[in-house]
Amino acid sequence: MLLVDTSVWVDYFNDHPSPEAEQLAASLAADDPMVMLGLVATELLAGLRTDAEAERIGGMLGAFDAVPAFTESDYRSAAGIYRKCRAAGEMVGSVVDCLIAQACVSHGYRLLSKDSDFRKIARNTPLRLVELA
Repeated sequence: MLLVDTSVWVDYFNDHPSPEAEQLAASLAADDPMVMLGLVATELLAGLRTDAEAERIGGMLGAFDAVPAFTESDYRSAAGIYRKCRAAGEMVGSVVDCLIAQACVSHGYRLLSKDSDFRKIARNTPLRLVELA
């Protein structure tokens, strides 16, 4: 199962060529199983300029299965990811990224992202990233 981070969706919706956006397009075309995390949807919808855009994109995102709600344990584990990376000398810029990573680790999802923070997290946790050739 694949979870796609905000940075990749932004490239995809803006027709900005990137290997990650191309992978997303290929995964969508192949109907690969994907899930949507509420945090990712929120980041995407917040960045849109109009309610009409948000309605259109929100409808598309609603077609994906939702990641189960975070538990208290998930929040604690996400904070642990942040501390673990910091202790390894790899600062993560956002605790939101730690929550996204925790959702992937907790449910066994692979993550497709352009964000370098996730590479730091993957070096210090069981997070599985989609590796592009």
